[in-house]
Amino acid sequence: MVSPCPLLGPLLKSLSIFPPTVDDNLLTEAEFEDKFKVDEASKLQSYSADITLVPTEHFVGVDTNASAITITLPTAASISSGKQLVIKDEGGSAGTNSITITTYDGSLIDGETSVKLESDYAAINIYYNGSGWHIY
Repeated sequence: MVSPCPLLGPLLKSLSIFPPTVDDNLLTEAEFEDKFKVDEASKLQSYSADITLVPTEHFVGVDTNASAITITLPTAASISSGKQLVIKDEGGSAGTNSITITTYDGSLIDGETSVKLESDYAAINIYYNGSGWHIY
């Protein structure tokens, strides 16, 4: 479909009505994320082996097809109160190959040292309140 006014798109961009995107090649991805404060909740990481998460992660997909996996949460010192994580069995085999969620620094998850996802396609939502992790 041809635009009724082919100059309208570039004109609007030049007037800064629309912010630039990474695809415009005007900013690097890091510069774009910093300038426009890309929400960390829009980022997805997927893993198929044991991993210690970093503070910037939010959505964590886990492929459990090959083996059981341990996810270690970021240290309390590296995150702020209110940090949220969503961890999901994307491989669909947690019933056979469980996902263990644990902490690196002795923080508790609803009073426990670890939590296991043991149902296929299971998921967990957790947040840090400044003194421990909680499931919601």
